[in-house]
Formats: sequence, C-alpha cells, structure tokens
Amino acid sequence: CFTSRVSQKKMDFIKNLVVDKIEEKVQLDLDGDGDIGGKKIQQSSSSSSSSSSSGGQPSSYLAAASQGVQEDEAHPPSSSHASSSGSHSSASRTDTSPSSAELSSLDKAVSALWDLDRNRLTPGDHYAVNLQRYKHSVGNTDDHARENLFSRVDISFLKSVDTYRHFISLLDNYERSTGRSETVTEEETDENNNFLDACLETPVGRYLQNYLEAKGHVSGGQRAVRQFLYRMWFFLYRRETHRDSSGFEHVFVGEERDGKVSGFHNWIQFYLEEKANKVDYKGYFVPRKRGRKPDDDLDGDEHLLSVQFDWEGEGKSVSTMFVGTSPEYELALYTICFLEGSEENRLYIGGYDLTIKCYKIAGDKIGTCFPML
Repeated sequence: CFTSRVSQKKMDFIKNLVVDKIEEKVQLDLDGDGDIGGKKIQQSSSSSSSSSSSGGQPSSYLAAASQGVQEDEAHPPSSSHASSSGSHSSASRTDTSPSSAELSSLDKAVSALWDLDRNRLTPGDHYAVNLQRYKHSVGNTDDHARENLFSRVDISFLKSVDTYRHFISLLDNYERSTGRSETVTEEETDENNNFLDACLETPVGRYLQNYLEAKGHVSGGQRAVRQFLYRMWFFLYRRETHRDSSGFEHVFVGEERDGKVSGFHNWIQFYLEEKANKVDYKGYFVPRKRGRKPDDDLDGDEHLLSVQFDWEGEGKSVSTMFVGTSPEYELALYTICFLEGSEENRLYIGGYDLTIKCYKIAGDKIGTCFPML
C-alpha cells in the first residue's frame, strides 16, 4: 500500500544517511555506490596529495583505523596462536519469546540470548586473534606481545549488519576523560536512538523486549522499550563532575581517570583503536573454559578474553571482553543482568564459566557491567 511504500522510503533514506556518516569517518565506500559520504571518490593521486598536505594525520581515530582496516582482507593470520577456521556453534534458536523457565532463571535467559545471536562472528572465518604470550599476573606490566591482538577482522561483514554500523557511529561521541562534561547534540541523540532501534529489530532485541515486558520493567511496545533502554544506557550522570559519563560510554567506549583506563570492555572498540595505533596490546590471561586445563593450547574458538593493554599511554592491567559477539547481544546481556541479577552473577555462557559484574551509579543508572573469568 501507499503508506508502506512511504515508510520504506523513509527507512531507506535514514539508512543512507547513517552509511554516509560512517563513510565520512572511516573514508571507505561502504555501500559500493562510488562515493564516500555522498561525495564522489577522487583519484588516488589526489587523495594522496591531500593526505600529505595534512601531515599524514587522519581527521579522527576511525579514519586512522580505516588505514589498517583496509589491510585485513589481504593479510591472513600468521601465528601459532592465531584462530583457525574450525567449527563454530552459530545461533541455533529462532523463538524470541522467553519461556517460564527463562523468566525464572537468569542463567537460562542469558543462554537463550547466546543461542539467538545470529550476528555473532565466527572465529577463523570473520576474525582471527594473535594472542602471543600469556601473562601470569595482572601486576606484570611488561609487554608480552609485539603484534596486534587482532590479526584480521572481516570488515565487509560489519558493513553489512545494521547494528554494527550504528554502533560504530557512536564511538567518537564522547570525551575520553572523566571530569569533562559531555555535550550531546541532536545528531548524537538520533544516533543513539537509531542504534537502539536496530538492536530491537534483531532476534536478540526482540527477546530482550519480550523479556522486559514479561518481567514488568516496561510496557507499550518497541518505542517504550527504546526509551527505557536510552535512560539506562545513555542518560548522563556525574562520575567526577556534572554529566561527564554514561553507562554506554564506560562499558563500550572506555574512559580515562587519574591516569588509568576504566571500563573499555568491547572488542569492536578495541579493534578500531588498535588499528588507529592508540591501543598497545600487551598480552592475555588464559581463559577458563570447561574441559580446558590451564596449560592446554587454546582451541581457536575464543569468544571471551582477558587482556592487558595501554590506551594512549595509559594502562589497563586487565580487561575482560567478549570477542566476536554482536553489539545487540552485549547490550541485552548486560541489561538483563543489571535488572534481574546482583552485583556478581555466576553464569555459564558459550562454554565459559564466568561472572557478569554489575554496579549501579546515580541511583538506578549503569555504573559498569563486564564479564570476569
């Protein structure tokens, strides 16, 4: 009908705007239409002179990251610890309605989310990690890794998925240091809402909506759920000064406070910052997986890692993050654990015995959520 055609045109228009914005940041033609951010691609000689005229410094970290991203497809992983293209347990569920057992068991609910995450990347096929030397102690700050953690990521897959594209568009919206008040523009508000809408359109997001409604946290459909999640994740609060932090910034982007890194528990942010030469990976801690002994070789199917790194010269002694999981999965997992769990939630996810830690701040806001092995 006419109304549906108008709605589809509106959605296509919004999608094109989002793609153009990301293209401008990463300086890549994501949709293959011959332009970058609506501007026709210039000849290589012209772009080369433009780069040299600016001293070779990219305009943003995403632009810097794109220089390394372009190399990924041409360089396969090369390390005894690089992921191989072994078997992978992909999303195996389609039903997005939580069962009574899942509504009464946090462990069962988060297992359902894992089984619904069809946008999860496959180790070896979509990405490869180069772990290098492991660390015995978080107090050891020696650099045990001369090369990057990520030796390859299938950027074409990330381009093809709405939630990844919208997620990436949020990563440069924040002041890095706490103690500096954030200013949220109308454009950034739209980006936040577009990301949440994209998440709620996925199987994981539909399960999250049904779960939140069934547990009585919110009612009124997708728009009401989006507003509920916006308040949880994007409302600003005081960490050191007025409106200087949010749950999303701390967990997914990372912050600096008193010369140390805090938060920063997302693999996509890690990958992009590493490609921009702002993250220096220094080694990993052996993940505890059922059936694995501490001295066993890794099996190349790692979806959870504890790592040590420096971010623009400031250290993070240990940060645990999921690897290859979709943005909507992590958003839904942390939301459910924060609302229905405790500060420490012992769970079994994707073959790992782990703890999801959740802390409140400013009353009912997310101070942090992260996995811990």
